[in-house]
Amino acid sequence: MVKVRTSHLHCRQSVRPCDTSDLELDLLRKAQTCGIDAVLKYFTYLILKQDSSEKYHLDRLIDTLESIRRERGQLEKKDDGATHDEAWKQYDTGLEDLKEAERVSTRFKDDIQNKLLCDLLAGVLHIANETRHKNLLVQLENSRREKNKKQHCPHFVRLCNAVLTQLKTVEVESFKSFNKLLDIKFQVNGPVRTKNRGTAEGFDYRPDFIISSYNALTRNFNGKPPEYDAEPPIPLKWPAVLLSGKIKTELHVTYPEFKSRESYDHLENLDKPYDDTTSNTSELKTQEGGLEEDSARGGEYGEWEEGGHDHPGVPSLWHLHPTSSLKRTRGAGKPVTDIEQPQAKKTRVFPTPPCSAPGTRSVARQPTNEFHVQDVRQEVVAGRVQCAYYALEMLSYSVGVHHAVNLLLIDRILFIWYYDRQGIVQSTGIDIFKDFPRFVALLFLFQRFSLEDWGIIPAFNPEAVDKHGLSNACSTAPKSDKDPQAKAEPEVIPLTLKLHGSGGPYLENYEDFTPFWKSRGEMPISELTEVWIPDAKSFLSYRPQCLAGRATAVMPAVGYGPGRASKVDMVCKISHPEVQRRHEGTTMAIIYKIAEEDETRPETQAKKAEICYDWNMFNHLPKFYFYGDVKGTSTHVIRTLVGCDTSGCRTMRIIGMKRLVKVTTLQSWDFVKAWLEGVICHAFLWKNHIEHGDPSLSNLMYDEDTKCGVLTDFDLCLLQWEPRTVGLDRTGTVPFMAIGLLNDEYWTKGKLVRRYHHELESFIWILPYVFLQYEGGIRKPNALVGPWSTSDYNVCRKEKQDFLYERINKVKIQSSAHEALTFKLGVRSEFSACWGLARALCKALTKLGSEQHRREQEAAINYTTVVGNPADPFVIHARLKATEPAANSPSNNHGDLCWASEFLWSKFVGVTQVLTTLQQPYPDFAPLQARLEYYKPTFGAHDPGRIKELQRLCQDVVLNAGASPA
Repeated sequence: MVKVRTSHLHCRQSVRPCDTSDLELDLLRKAQTCGIDAVLKYFTYLILKQDSSEKYHLDRLIDTLESIRRERGQLEKKDDGATHDEAWKQYDTGLEDLKEAERVSTRFKDDIQNKLLCDLLAGVLHIANETRHKNLLVQLENSRREKNKKQHCPHFVRLCNAVLTQLKTVEVESFKSFNKLLDIKFQVNGPVRTKNRGTAEGFDYRPDFIISSYNALTRNFNGKPPEYDAEPPIPLKWPAVLLSGKIKTELHVTYPEFKSRESYDHLENLDKPYDDTTSNTSELKTQEGGLEEDSARGGEYGEWEEGGHDHPGVPSLWHLHPTSSLKRTRGAGKPVTDIEQPQAKKTRVFPTPPCSAPGTRSVARQPTNEFHVQDVRQEVVAGRVQCAYYALEMLSYSVGVHHAVNLLLIDRILFIWYYDRQGIVQSTGIDIFKDFPRFVALLFLFQRFSLEDWGIIPAFNPEAVDKHGLSNACSTAPKSDKDPQAKAEPEVIPLTLKLHGSGGPYLENYEDFTPFWKSRGEMPISELTEVWIPDAKSFLSYRPQCLAGRATAVMPAVGYGPGRASKVDMVCKISHPEVQRRHEGTTMAIIYKIAEEDETRPETQAKKAEICYDWNMFNHLPKFYFYGDVKGTSTHVIRTLVGCDTSGCRTMRIIGMKRLVKVTTLQSWDFVKAWLEGVICHAFLWKNHIEHGDPSLSNLMYDEDTKCGVLTDFDLCLLQWEPRTVGLDRTGTVPFMAIGLLNDEYWTKGKLVRRYHHELESFIWILPYVFLQYEGGIRKPNALVGPWSTSDYNVCRKEKQDFLYERINKVKIQSSAHEALTFKLGVRSEFSACWGLARALCKALTKLGSEQHRREQEAAINYTTVVGNPADPFVIHARLKATEPAANSPSNNHGDLCWASEFLWSKFVGVTQVLTTLQQPYPDFAPLQARLEYYKPTFGAHDPGRIKELQRLCQDVVLNAGASPA
């Protein structure tokens, strides 16, 4: 993912070509296109009065539609393995009933939204017909024709602010009044062009214009009345920005002489989608010709249609057709799926899919000047990439930003871009000259937005709240008598979160674990009421910078009891996981119950007495204090209302837990002890049919109080007793993944299922990764294991294979040569004594690979005896298929598939036995070895009785927590 950090809107960034390519791929894969009217209708929903009937009905319909889609998904997943005719009949009947209910609810929703948009357009029509606004439109068009960007942007800002001034007094039934607290204004930001190294064109990483509040802009003009059409004297910071925009006027497209309309008829195009079919189709021309034939196919200006060599959602200057946001375009092609889109190479900045976008006609490219059109197309692509960078900055400056809205004006065509953690929603284009009332309606909507509608979560973003003058929640570091020329102290942005009661974020699915820990004598607080984060800009994790995804942030915090009489230090983990995944907090509640049950088992008590060691499994599990979902942050609402795919929707979740330190702060055998405790915890979980899903260095921590290793990060955890869909549960951190999963069969085709030996292998890879790179807790470069840190699983697989078979397996050494070998490999001095353990476990991996190869050869020979030539592709395919699990199998350990896990487990236990021979002052590994062997996982078929017990336990936890399972 692209990482760009800027503190001001005027900062110049030199971005590598691969970064631009990555962002371009994000735009291709995660962008959904909908009509301009669909976005306007969604915005009308945001500004509805809370007591309006339309708001009440739409809220209920949104919940109903989401419930229906969730139920459909569960029904399809449940009956995926049905084979009997009766089962299929029941499945078809239930599915048809749900589809009909969805159609009825969608029709009702559309009727309400259509009425709201018509009422809005009729209410702002008189503003669109004012003479002053028409004169400003003429000035704007003249500046565009002159291709004078310095004048074009100020004219656009003047037009928008003039309309906003007149809209303050406009009242439309069911909609909120003008938001006096924000009083938004358009502001020129002053374009500065920078050159991208390694690319053929420059990208401007500063918005041409922004929307901000009057209070924020006044501060930037030193308390004086803002000059909206001039660059601010003080550079604006992102917390002061509500919307950013880009203007492109260098597309070499000319229009006929613009003449303002006498008036906009309230009966014209207000009761139907934006579809300007009455325009003169011969008007659009390029400076060199070549587009007249295409423009004659449809309307003059409208939705930009893609031809055979364009991207989905990218305006193309080869083909244009009128926009219709509520009606399908005639001759629409089938939607482009992820399978149909080819994987673009990293070296290509602008990858080109071979098919047209959903809802468009595929038209062959017309003869034109190729060089000229390519220049035009690059300008268009540059515009949307620049908008994406603005959104990236807005989503990254604070954890309290839920979404970002950008505008892209290409000559006279305006596009709306909406970005959140699920992806991107792009509207089709609207000609702001030919359908000025709709543009005025958009400004009316913006003017009534609250901070939440702009994507700001006030409880988590006090800096933005303070910038817009709505609160004094934001504070800065105290001033001192230092030299005024000295470097300014960084701002400190504290957060105070009320977990329940008035004034809080009102967390949904909230659960407080403090009573549980209090009952175990491990917590001084019996109830958490408030969490204080000293600095919202201080991260213990990497600062999240991504357009879509979980965007996990971990920050230090302090939890308080009633009246702040008691407190506990903690960290807060804020992320945006998929709603369909079980809440990590719910998963931990289930694991706690299993750990409690294990403590009281007679077998466990007997083992503790045998080895004279009273262990506590809770010491190796993260200690959660509370968890919950932040209300109003689900990404399904906009997609439900605009008619886009809601699968994969995300929500903002917060978890409070005990603070731990990185395990890499440990050295030598202390590190090995913490690592082995993580392996024991993982074996305990697998024995109880819980898959962690991502053993890696970052998920292995250390508790300084208990002096124990802790296995963390259970948000990708899978419960084996629940049904799964093969191919959808692909997890893992590439540098630590098993070699057998670093291939297309796992990542692309989804044909492989993770088994225990895959996850145990991940723990083994941690040792050489740390022993060869970490020194004093700091990662140092190493040519052997450094290349593992890549997102390309094919590269990682090759590097690991070379490491095993060229550096480990082929080198036969005597004890006297051990020191020379460790020096040659680059083993860090603090881990040189432990290198023999890592080498022995890597040798075990080579033996596992050899055994797999031998079994595959045997299978091929046996199959040849029955079928024929082993080189025949069919024979090879059949042999590979023999190693795959059934698609509807609830488990990943059945029959002969368990041999690899049993093989690697036995080798692992044999190697770690050596640790018990170590003498003091090294840690005592004998009790750990006994625990490891005691918690040997189950590799064969599941015990039905145990599975029923776990299912009942899971259901009790879910019901008691008040949370629903995924």
